[in-house]
Amino acid sequence: MRPSGGLIPLNALEHRRAAVVVTLTGSGAARQKLMDMGLTPGAHIAVEGTVPLGDPIIVWVRGSRLALRHREAAGVLVSSCPQQYRWGYRRSHRPKR
Repeated sequence: MRPSGGLIPLNALEHRRAAVVVTLTGSGAARQKLMDMGLTPGAHIAVEGTVPLGDPIIVWVRGSRLALRHREAAGVLVSSCPQQYRWGYRRSHRPKR
């Protein structure tokens, strides 16, 4: 089920599809934990995949990989972007030897 306004819960986002966090539902410690991990409004995010049994899901946000339970991801409402996410870590400059 998709909420109105084009927002979808993070756990319903297609794999390797980019999105932007719009809002977090819920309150209290669970919401604060998600915000402390970088899931704040305006953050770019993508679902990398799931573990073999399906829960948790692996997401990329602010250059980090996070594992979220489906019920946690359902509380993160995102707006899908048309492009696909670029995977991998950015390599920092390596000093010459």
